[in-house]
Amino acid sequence: MISLAIFSNLVVSASDRAEDNPCSNIIRAIAPYVDENTNISRENCIASVMQLVGIDKNTAAMYADMDFDQPVFYDIDNDLNAGYIILAKFSDVATGVNLDTRNIGNFEPNRDVTTKECLAFMLRCLKDSTSVEWENIIPEAEEVGLLQSDEVQNLNGDEALTGSTFKTLLERMLNMNRYLYWPTEEPQPGHAKSMQVDTSKSIKYVDWIVESGSNWENT
Repeated sequence: MISLAIFSNLVVSASDRAEDNPCSNIIRAIAPYVDENTNISRENCIASVMQLVGIDKNTAAMYADMDFDQPVFYDIDNDLNAGYIILAKFSDVATGVNLDTRNIGNFEPNRDVTTKECLAFMLRCLKDSTSVEWENIIPEAEEVGLLQSDEVQNLNGDEALTGSTFKTLLERMLNMNRYLYWPTEEPQPGHAKSMQVDTSKSIKYVDWIVESGSNWENT
């Protein structure tokens, strides 16, 4: 049986990947650290979200090792998760906190991510990030289907996000049509890969990942 990697840290059989429960397999790949009863950190949250839109381990490591003219965030280390955080900033998925006059601030990677922050990260991947307003995160999340109406009534968006809720949100995002994504195919000679937008929202994230599974093999 042929074995394919959905992402770099999980290898599953082709039949499991495509037919059993692809969402569960993908979530195990992009969020292996998740314990249902443990809160999720901001760095782990953004790393999983960025992997869902196609950022692989090698790409994250490359960006983590890059030297920039100025800091992307003041408080991130030169590790793998830093690469995901940097790409999130460059893609307008994450903005940070306590921004200075240069629009540079902190990411607070080790702090527990709140439900509202996680929803904001996801929404900026699902639609034009400039249209996502912090004050309207909860109703916008309900509108696109990240939240259900009965959940909104008792939701405290400022509470820390638990692993069980995070898994639920990841599965819902996987079943939504792709908007922001990192291309799996190699660019034309002389061009670098960059984040793309699927304006027609032509395919669900889960279907795209399953169809592109072989592209993550051995990465």
